Amino acid sequence: MQSYKDLWIWQESKRLVKAVYVLTASFPPAEIYAMTSQLRRAAVSISSNIAEGAGRGTLKEYIHFLYNARGSAYEVETQLLICMDLGLAPKEKIEPLLQMEANTAGGINRLIDSSGLNLYYKYQKTANIKKILVSMEMKVNRLAPSLRI
Repeated sequence: MQSYKDLWIWQESKRLVKAVYVLTASFPPAEIYAMTSQLRRAAVSISSNIAEGAGRGTLKEYIHFLYNARGSAYEVETQLLICMDLGLAPKEKIEPLLQMEANTAGGINRLIDSSGLNLYYKYQKTANIKKILVSMEMKVNRLAPSLRI
């Protein structure tokens, strides 16, 4: 695998962090320990999870951290929308960040989908459901002679 630093999505998430810091610098002082802190931590978490996942030993762990990064991206989106609702920043300052977040989340989704592990998990869930259904059918067949239907 290439270095996580070479990933476009990691670079984009770092640009989002910088934009979030610039935006939140203009928030009221009363928000320093509330929305400012929360939004900054969520934004930093995106690139941090991409990097941490890349540093793990297995593809499964890498995908796990990509899911965490995607969750943080959605958290940033939600907090930006709340900032707009609360009037902490004008819509025209928040919309470019929302676009950056959408690009970041979309890139993470494509990275997850391209890994192949996502298909493995879907297969495993299907296989587990089939096992459960077979088990239930066997139990019903054992009980059937005693049931009057």
